[in-house]
Amino acid sequence: MTPRIGRAPRVLHDGPPAASVDLKVIRVNLGSGRTKREGYLNVDLRGGDLLADGYRLPFRNGSVDEVFTSHFLEHLLDLDRGMREIHRILRPGGRLVAIVPHGLRALYFPFHFHAFDFTTFTHFSSDGPGLQGGSLFRLVDQRVTCYYPPHPSLLWHLPRKAPWLWKMVSRPRIDGMRRYALPLGPPFEFMAILEKPGVSP
Repeated sequence: MTPRIGRAPRVLHDGPPAASVDLKVIRVNLGSGRTKREGYLNVDLRGGDLLADGYRLPFRNGSVDEVFTSHFLEHLLDLDRGMREIHRILRPGGRLVAIVPHGLRALYFPFHFHAFDFTTFTHFSSDGPGLQGGSLFRLVDQRVTCYYPPHPSLLWHLPRKAPWLWKMVSRPRIDGMRRYALPLGPPFEFMAILEKPGVSP
């Protein structure tokens, strides 16, 4: 049994896998937490439509069309193992859409085990050196999804004290949450889209 650390049990659980799911078209919101996405199978160790962890997903090889993750990968102790598990369940041509925090500031949060920048996912793709991760994916796109505001406290105060102003300076992300959009500070998070090579039969 792998030890549990802080809030990380959702990715450190090493129990038996849940019953396999076999559907025609599967889109997975991995590490969904309390944020459920319509049209997706929401998967999390702590809740969602299906209880499972990021290392032993209850899907057959090549059975998933899309894996969406938002602020999940940084919680994995073994990122390489997690990426290989996502690669395993994706069909050829299937995509991983990952939103992750940008930069070293993310490591100040005690339950984050990895920092990400625009070179991180190249280590898992044919567009980069591969190294330990290997060429699991083709890197399709990377883009900043929100920025740090001039003062970090604005992220907390604006939505609560001045919602009308918050709507002017923010935009909804792909997962429906609003984030600060003005590029006045360094990137806060970014989205990477990776595709599993091959053609689905």
